[in-house]
This record gives sequence, structure tokens and C-alpha cells, in this order.
Amino acid sequence: MKKINVEHFEQPGDSAVVLRVPGRHFPGYLIPGDALHALLQEAHDLTSRSMQGDNATLTDQCRRLETKINHMMKSYEAALISEGEALPYSKQLWEI
Repeated sequence: MKKINVEHFEQPGDSAVVLRVPGRHFPGYLIPGDALHALLQEAHDLTSRSMQGDNATLTDQCRRLETKINHMMKSYEAALISEGEALPYSKQLWEI
């Protein structure tokens, strides 16, 4: 394991961890392993449902996944904006 210094963008009252690692221009969002696994499981379930043609359940699962990722994005954006950092994408395209 290699230890490195990172910049931590703190956002009061939020559990999001936004970090900038050496060599990267834009900060990243740290996703704990259990949360990453849950996102992968949900994506897998969506794939399975799409192949079964269960549109009502598929739509509901898609909305839940979108909401989870949207929450992460909002936390990421708030952390960057509070530090006066530019976003690495055009926000207009992703307004939800």
C-alpha cells in the first residue's frame, strides 16, 4: 500500500467524501466499497429486468438508481462550488 497526500473538500453536514489525488486536475467522489457493490447490484438487477420486459418495475428501479447517483452528484458539486472549483462537466446537460 502506498500512502499519498490528498486534498479533502469538506462539506459540513454531508457524509460525502470529495478528494483530489495527485496528478488529477478535478477532484473525485469516494464511493465506499459497500455502496459501490450496491450500485453494481442495482445495475445488474436493471439489466435482468430489461431482458424480462418488466417495464413498471424497471422504470421504478431506474428512478431509484438515478436518485442515488443524483444525490452523490449534488454532494460532489456542492463541495467543489464551496471551494471555488470548476465542475468537470456542463451542469445544464445533467439537471434532474
